[in-house]
Amino acid sequence: MDKYKNILENINNNAYEKAEKICNEIKDLENDFIALNLLGLTQVNQNKYDLAEKSFIKSSNINETFDSPIKNLFLIYLKKKNKTKMNFYAKKLINLDNKNSAYNYFLGLALEFNDSYDESIKFYKKSIELNYKEKQNALNNIGNILFRNKRPEESIKYFKHAYQLDKENQHIIFNLLSNYAELRDVNNLEKSLDKIDFAENNLKIFEYFKAELLILKNEIDEAKEILLKNQNDVRFAVKLIRLNFQIGEHEAGKKLFLKIKHEIDQDPNYNNFLAIMYLYLGDFENGWRHYDKRRSKTGRYNNIKEWSGESLSNKKILVFSEQGLGDTIQFSKYLLPLLKKSRNITFVVQEKLINLFKKNLEGISIKQNKDIQEKNYDFKIDLGSLIKFFYQEKINNPIRLFDIVNPNKKTELVKIEKSKLNVGIAWSGSFYGPTEPYRTLRLKDLEKLFSLNINFFCLQNEIRSSDSDYFKTLNIIDCSNFDIVQIAKIINNLDLVISVDTSILHLAASLNKETWGILNLYPDWRWGKFQSYNPYVSLKLFKQIKFNNWDHIINDIYDQLKNLIRQLQAHRFKINVKK
Repeated sequence: MDKYKNILENINNNAYEKAEKICNEIKDLENDFIALNLLGLTQVNQNKYDLAEKSFIKSSNINETFDSPIKNLFLIYLKKKNKTKMNFYAKKLINLDNKNSAYNYFLGLALEFNDSYDESIKFYKKSIELNYKEKQNALNNIGNILFRNKRPEESIKYFKHAYQLDKENQHIIFNLLSNYAELRDVNNLEKSLDKIDFAENNLKIFEYFKAELLILKNEIDEAKEILLKNQNDVRFAVKLIRLNFQIGEHEAGKKLFLKIKHEIDQDPNYNNFLAIMYLYLGDFENGWRHYDKRRSKTGRYNNIKEWSGESLSNKKILVFSEQGLGDTIQFSKYLLPLLKKSRNITFVVQEKLINLFKKNLEGISIKQNKDIQEKNYDFKIDLGSLIKFFYQEKINNPIRLFDIVNPNKKTELVKIEKSKLNVGIAWSGSFYGPTEPYRTLRLKDLEKLFSLNINFFCLQNEIRSSDSDYFKTLNIIDCSNFDIVQIAKIINNLDLVISVDTSILHLAASLNKETWGILNLYPDWRWGKFQSYNPYVSLKLFKQIKFNNWDHIINDIYDQLKNLIRQLQAHRFKINVKK
């Protein structure tokens, strides 16, 4: 054992070259699994990763129950970001010792890299139960998974726990504050900024979230001052670009974006930001390139080859939606040009939408995820990525995808009185939508409209607590408890739908119902240049002209609704005269 002791002493003294030389002088090295593992350690510490990999593999092959080289291989592949091999070696470690807290953490990490989030959380939690010495990292990683998957109400408790264990970890501090900002929890964000002891190297984090807090408090000028002062930092520059667009200063936002876009491109964390900006500005080549890298499309149907435009003659292709209900409804139209290339398409939709689409479409089969057997398909593509192949093609009559009822047939879901104008409304969307809180109106903002002699129908499925008291005072027909297919049937019998950018807008417009869409100053990218291709034929857009002010739009809609009421009254008068 003296030979190993000598090697270890040199490794501990950072004499890696000398330790490597001693290892290579060992007789019968190729059959000595301990020496090969130590050799790999000397090579890792000299950044000779390819040689170290070979040494660890040899060691492991000699003695498959020796866990040290397997652990070292996992760490090499972690550094190389080789997620397939990370997964392989993490599972080997668990097979050797499933009670080892570190190995459970490693497998959680590998599964997270491979987008198997539920399984990843399970092993992170197991590592915590086994008292993993760096459990704050496991807690932080669980929080990150939940946060990335738009579950901030759950992620916050993991970030708070992680912070209690390590109050100096800047990654944990950043995540905790980001979570408060996402929740728009002004009180806790402000308290945290006051009580967290920001080290000198963390002062940038304080400045960043101070600006975030000021934006949430609508103190825009003060926020801009902080962002401008720190715009050489990419985080601040990106926040400033977004803010400029949100408040309507598009030229300033565009100018700064074009100035630093190449710098932003070096950081994969800003891939989604780049995708949205390029698409919004109409640079579709760069936009689709970044959009295809979004996290939401990964980890699905891994055993099916991704379609990249090749011939689909006699091939079966699986198209799946990985985004929201509105995205599925809007982008489903791109199945129609795909039909020209393949007559064997399976479209996987969310359970809530399964009965919205026709089941007897020639060439298209509508299914749910649970019905899919991967071996039956030659290719796959997510709906968001399908767009880039066909967005410039003229698409005729996309309504034929939907299984809608006869608009003259009475719906029994709600009473619709034809003597008045019947108008569906949706004034707010998901709290965590991509353009929140700026796309959403307060219900009180629509007060002027409610003075008109109109039957209003609430089509959104959630009424926020901030709107609930006022909602109860109004004579609005509440359809919030109906599912989206039932809402489609109701929409089909209305005269008009007025909606902010939600799934209701896309549903109504896709059903060719007259729809008035309300857009904020910086709406989603699909309302930029992309809107000029295949626009909804029944949609009229009302665009905000002043930040945080909807008066112009409400007044315009009020006048146009009054005009519709006059038209309805004139029509009824003509009918009565004929009688």
